[in-house]
Amino acid sequence: MPGRSARVGRPWTLLMAVPASENGGSEQEQGKTARSRQDEARMNRRALFWVTHQLASWRPPPGVLAAVGGGARLAAAVMTAPAARHWYNRWGTTPAEAAAAMPGDDLIPHPKMTSTRAVTIGAPPAEVWAWLAQIGQGRGGFYSYDVLENLARCDIHSAGQIIPEFQRLHPGDLIRLAPGQAPCFRVAIAEPPRVLVLAAADPVTQAVRPVATTPDELGSTWQWLLRPVDGGRGTRLVARQRYSYPARQSVMWHLVEPVSFVMERRMLHGIKARAETHAAAGLAGAAA
Repeated sequence: MPGRSARVGRPWTLLMAVPASENGGSEQEQGKTARSRQDEARMNRRALFWVTHQLASWRPPPGVLAAVGGGARLAAAVMTAPAARHWYNRWGTTPAEAAAAMPGDDLIPHPKMTSTRAVTIGAPPAEVWAWLAQIGQGRGGFYSYDVLENLARCDIHSAGQIIPEFQRLHPGDLIRLAPGQAPCFRVAIAEPPRVLVLAAADPVTQAVRPVATTPDELGSTWQWLLRPVDGGRGTRLVARQRYSYPARQSVMWHLVEPVSFVMERRMLHGIKARAETHAAAGLAGAAA
């Protein structure tokens, strides 16, 4: 009977059930049809309640929400450039930090584009360094918008824990941004827990590019400085990027600039959150 078949299957199929039309037959058959329609109506109400409850209680994964927010920030940063570039290229810094020399500046002595950004972290430099030391594709990731990076097939998976095998950095070590012949860096300076400088390498040969002696030579650095604050209980983490490039690439790099800001700001917050959580857990464990 139509009424009986409507009770078989998954709940959402009940919403598609259509009661049979009975225009004749005995009073007994008409009574059965009426009861069947009542049963179907009752089951449909239950199914509708179930579907509504499932929709109301569904929450997208945190990574998806973060990616949506990151995508919106990317769009806003691109649309407001170059009007906002002075702000986002100095985000979080003091005027003194933005103007100060940093280790690695000499590798790009004549940059066409420079950014310096900073964040204060409530954890000692050694704690912060542990998260910074393991950055890279195939390593600890970049603590930024993994979903957005993986849309570009970067295969990034940001770690939520310190990975012992990635804690020792040496000059010449390769730091990838993505698999294959993708942009990458070589470690130029590693002085834990104070200084990390990465110099751009050729994506094909993975050899470090020569020092760019003119503004039109292709080159870039990613520089990190960790300064103790609050009597050594906290860290001032400063990140700098310097670029030189030929004139024909000017449009491309000016599009990269606001994207880099959004991703790096998220990364700074990601390092901060991880280091502070890890430091707090260590203090709690020591007090127990």
